[in-house]
Amino acid sequence: MTAYAPIRDASGRIIGMLCTGVKTESVDAVRKAIMGIRVGKDGYVFVIGGKGDQRGHYIISKDGKRDGENIWEAKDSNGRFFIQEMVNRALELKPGESFKVRYPWKNQGEAKPRMKVAQVTYYAPWDWVIGVSAYEDDFGIAFQRLQAGRRQMLWTFLIIGLITAAVTTAVLLRFGRSVARPLNQMVQVATSIAEGRLNQQIEHRSADETGILAEAFRKMLAYMQEMAQTARRMAMGDLTVKVAPRSEHDELGQAFSAMIASLRESTRQLAETSATLASTSQQLSAATEQSSRGHAGRGEGQRTAGSDSVGGGGSRRRTGSGYPAGESQ
Repeated sequence: MTAYAPIRDASGRIIGMLCTGVKTESVDAVRKAIMGIRVGKDGYVFVIGGKGDQRGHYIISKDGKRDGENIWEAKDSNGRFFIQEMVNRALELKPGESFKVRYPWKNQGEAKPRMKVAQVTYYAPWDWVIGVSAYEDDFGIAFQRLQAGRRQMLWTFLIIGLITAAVTTAVLLRFGRSVARPLNQMVQVATSIAEGRLNQQIEHRSADETGILAEAFRKMLAYMQEMAQTARRMAMGDLTVKVAPRSEHDELGQAFSAMIASLRESTRQLAETSATLASTSQQLSAATEQSSRGHAGRGEGQRTAGSDSVGGGGSRRRTGSGYPAGESQ
């Protein structure tokens, strides 16, 4: 990629030629780096031309499959010319600035459109409108996992309550009327647990089998209340809660502990993905600017050579490739 411009003296006469360029290999390296970036689950980085003949054309598309395609007239699911809006806004940005745009998009084979969000910036030296886009529902994975965990906990409590009620009923039939009162109380507690009401108390205490059963109920109720409190804290977004399984056979405690660890990891990934959307465009601008500066240094030597070799006069000089001054190959 090269560009040429005349060098004029104070009177406006052409006294030399300025030539600058970027090696094709360097551009290819940048292209490969951009196409290799992934944001979240389906997000990617794209580059669109900003001005002239390349305005609205894909310079770098997802996986390079649509490179060169003119998408200037593309509309989102609401009929808005979002590419035109994106490019026009990008051309007004100052160096280092960016903006966010949201638009509904429906891919082939999908039943309905999904909302996309893109962070866009403009790199003027190469006339590149650079965007980082991803679907918003990619960020809802952590919330969906939390909802699934809550549903699983409710089913667990329901099953435990039903099992408890069945066991209590069997014990009541075995011991008969002599233990009917404390057993009735425990049946009521078990029924309340099955309905999701865990704020129960068991008053009966004795040294016989009924007292042992009541004590076991108290321990079980305390355990379920602890797990319910843990679930409430998780539902409120508190992932600092810790669950210590009562034993190696405590499947519910181990499941809670594993789920908390999974949600923490999902939250961390969500935070990293959000940060990536805000910073990737600045990182790309910095990388391409550094590459451009490196090649501009070599172009400085070419400028001096051009000044020595071109004499005074008003004629336009052509390069070996036949392109007039001021025109770009």
